[in-house]
Amino acid sequence: MAPRAMRKFFKIVMVTIGYAIALVILAVFALEIIGRMVPKLNVPNAGAVERVVWKQKGGDPGSDRGVIITDPGRISKLLNLIEAKNSMWKKPMIAPIPTGQHHLVFRSKEDRLLLVMWIGETVIAGRNGAQDSTGNRSRSVSKQRSEEIVAVLERAVKT
Repeated sequence: MAPRAMRKFFKIVMVTIGYAIALVILAVFALEIIGRMVPKLNVPNAGAVERVVWKQKGGDPGSDRGVIITDPGRISKLLNLIEAKNSMWKKPMIAPIPTGQHHLVFRSKEDRLLLVMWIGETVIAGRNGAQDSTGNRSRSVSKQRSEEIVAVLERAVKT
């Protein structure tokens, strides 16, 4: 083979290897993302929820008191806000799920645990009631959505 043809052949081989490496890296990245995605939460119907226990994170753990919300309209509004962002959940890789400033527990009339949620400034996390911590999942939300959920909680307490 002539030196010019050999250089051209070598260049084609190197470009092909470069593309192959880039494709492998992209495939690994895509599989990682897909592998961390989990199904939607089982957000209960408002009629199934008798009460929501809301705890706020504070400096002194002894001062955190659970507030019980029983107003069906407020519970429905909360569930609608959660359902609106009930997609794109991811499992934590190594780090624990951020617990957020607000912890919500949704319970039925039979005192059955239906749903657990954590609301942070730009993240929400949760799990279905029957799941243990291996069912935890989280997702990003806008600060506005987080504030909207907290505003519903605050109005529920004032009424």
